[in-house]
Amino acid sequence: MSLDNEAVLLKREILIRVARAAFAGSLGTTLRRLPYEMTASGRPIYRCCVHHERAILRDRTLAVLGESLEDRDEAADLNEAGARAWDRTAPEPFPLTVLDEACKGCVRSHFTVTNACQGCVARPCRNVCPQQCVTVAHGRAVIDPETCINCGKCQEACPYHAIIHLPIPCEEACPVGAINKGENGKESIDHDK
Repeated sequence: MSLDNEAVLLKREILIRVARAAFAGSLGTTLRRLPYEMTASGRPIYRCCVHHERAILRDRTLAVLGESLEDRDEAADLNEAGARAWDRTAPEPFPLTVLDEACKGCVRSHFTVTNACQGCVARPCRNVCPQQCVTVAHGRAVIDPETCINCGKCQEACPYHAIIHLPIPCEEACPVGAINKGENGKESIDHDK
């Protein structure tokens, strides 16, 4: 994965702006304007509207300042957070966080059949499925998401490589399995892991 993707560049820009404010001695007085300055055009670049984009920029700035977003306060002031960051002598608990505003609430991780499926006569995907959730309809394999247990046996058995795994990116990236989807459809971090 490239370290020069849009998300990294955005985080870097926020970090640079916060560092400039710290070096200028204005960490507790100028940060409130940061989300507005970064969206000066008034048009969103990444989100549905400029208001949503500013909310995410605000949360990202709070995270850069070392604020814990686990008990998110939508009214938290960036200038006050900047002043707390300047006075902080130890890190806040839970330095890693999920930005609720930025979390898209991805669909659950699952296997799906692509258009590369040949509907072969052997039906190895169907034959290896322990849940019998693979059927064939209209000449293609179909996986029933309600009964699939995500074991991946169908993908391993497919000679055409027509079955792919669609993971949730943040869950897949966590080496200790500490990121999981909550009942609200958003990801959360199990800090004990």
